[in-house]
Amino acid sequence: MRQRRARCRIARRLLRGRWPQGQIARLAELESEEAIAQREMATGRLKETQRLQYERELADLRARNEAQQYDTEVAERLRRRRPATTGRLPDDAGRRTTPTASSRVSRLPRESEDAVTPGVRY
Repeated sequence: MRQRRARCRIARRLLRGRWPQGQIARLAELESEEAIAQREMATGRLKETQRLQYERELADLRARNEAQQYDTEVAERLRRRRPATTGRLPDDAGRRTTPTASSRVSRLPRESEDAVTPGVRY
């Protein structure tokens, strides 16, 4: 705001012809310095934006590499846990077996238990 008033004052004096040549040259120099400063600020902002973008990309790459390294280590640990003789899990490992009829019968309450605790349903 202050610079604008000063420019208006300078422009009025120029129109009236009250400015010596040295002051006119100084005014032109100030305007060129201001234009240069604005260009430098724009360049600085662009450089800062690029720097932040590069840092973000680098952080993403590091995170991906760490995740891949972790996955590799976990896979290696799992591989080492497997039996050494065959290099793979036994055929029945991890399979669910359904109970046979004989195992179901063995879990049923016996008649003697009913006699001990009458009225309880199993």
